[in-house]
Amino acid sequence: MSIFYWLCNSICVLLGTCGLLLQPLKIWQYLVLTIYMTGAGMLGEYFSFRSNFLMITLLLFFLICMVQKNKAANLALACVGYMAGIFCNNIFLVIVTKVAKVTPDFIAEKYWLLFSISYIVLFTLLIAVLRYILYKKLPLVKLSELNSPVWIALAGNCLLFLAVFLITITLGRSVGYDPAALKLNCIIYACCLFISSGLMIQNAKNILEEEKHKEKARKQKDMENYIKGLEYMLDDMSRFRHNYKNLLLTMSGYIKEDRMEELKDFFFEKFHNPWVKEEAKTQIWTALRHIYPIEMKGFFYEKVVAAMAEGIEISIDVPRELHVEYHSIEDVIQILGIFLDNAMEAAKECTTKKVWISVRDTEGKMTFRIENTCLKVPDLIQMFEKYYSTKGEHHGNGLYWARKLIGEHSDMYHEIQIKNGNVIQKLEIEYS
Repeated sequence: MSIFYWLCNSICVLLGTCGLLLQPLKIWQYLVLTIYMTGAGMLGEYFSFRSNFLMITLLLFFLICMVQKNKAANLALACVGYMAGIFCNNIFLVIVTKVAKVTPDFIAEKYWLLFSISYIVLFTLLIAVLRYILYKKLPLVKLSELNSPVWIALAGNCLLFLAVFLITITLGRSVGYDPAALKLNCIIYACCLFISSGLMIQNAKNILEEEKHKEKARKQKDMENYIKGLEYMLDDMSRFRHNYKNLLLTMSGYIKEDRMEELKDFFFEKFHNPWVKEEAKTQIWTALRHIYPIEMKGFFYEKVVAAMAEGIEISIDVPRELHVEYHSIEDVIQILGIFLDNAMEAAKECTTKKVWISVRDTEGKMTFRIENTCLKVPDLIQMFEKYYSTKGEHHGNGLYWARKLIGEHSDMYHEIQIKNGNVIQKLEIEYS
């Protein structure tokens, strides 16, 4: 037989094996497979050796080597496509022999080219319809979302049916092609193909349903953890508020009787940090001497002292006298407090525990810059979500509330970036 015969034969085979793949192959890959199938057929005829099993096995091996991902899924689909090709070829041959009242051998000898071209056209249309139904009309079967073990099992199942098909073809050739044998082959192929495809679809549905239940359970668990964290935060906030009010009420007695020295003693007794030397505290206060108002200076002082008590090295850069004149200084302090707390928490986990604080006043705006070392670079997109945290449960809301508070002020701007493995946060405040 001529090269055109084997070329048509290879095109028919490749339409089935490659037509249902998740991703199309490249043009050069189609050409390589076509040359292989054509050459294998011609060599088999020349040496009087025909083995469909070996030929198709090598074809599937080359095909899987060419695809980059979802190898098991593509192997299963290639088997199903090849079986569909066998089934359609036999059905078409039976129809032609019945209509034309000729034998299959007569068609193979006299009209193989016309038969092959007609079959290729019809089978191409059928593959296009199958792809449309499989990928567009069956949303429950999202093939690419199935787990790899499922596809391996399905591929094994399809390979088993394919082996049965090839053995049946070999036996059919040994006894000769007659109409009764063709009908029997068609029945066997149809049953095997429907069983294989039905198992694939049903398994896909079952797996996807199971995945949906798991996803639903995971979301429920996340919601429960979030509610628990929110309740914990509210309880902790309520407890802190009561303690804070009690301390202020206690201090008010000293103020009413103008006993300032005793008030100082009481304050240092409650808030004094024994782990930081007085000399270091004096240096901190000196470094912050340019910052005003006094409540802003006191805020930075207490935060820096607390950080030094944790073994964190602090660098303060305030080059000249700065007055933070803002209509809501409490919000500024609250936001900076959250940024500093997060910076210190992250730096505390590193071998190099360091935080840099700088304040600049330029062109009608105040810029606060806080930089810290970190053991693990955070996700800049997720870190401002409501319960994102790298510190475990009952954490993760501080930055969310800071971002929300910034959003309430049109003259506040926040920027965060990662540079040299460090986290840098900037808060800019425009003066009205």
